[in-house]
Amino acid sequence: MQSQLLVKNFGPINSVDLDLRNVNVFIGPQASGKSALAKIYTIFKAPRKFLKNIDTSSPENKKNIENLFREVL
Repeated sequence: MQSQLLVKNFGPINSVDLDLRNVNVFIGPQASGKSALAKIYTIFKAPRKFLKNIDTSSPENKKNIENLFREVL
């Protein structure tokens, strides 16, 4: 499986455009954003696992979540 990850202005990351596969290795100095990339990729690969504690019955929360994924995807 191949995925593309585009991140701009997030933590120590100014801009990165990656083609990701089943296995990826991030190499770089400390505090360069390796863990941030891994976390972002994990969250957007399976967002429902990370949204399970958010009350989606609230119309405002539901709208905010939908807008987040509309902007990102």
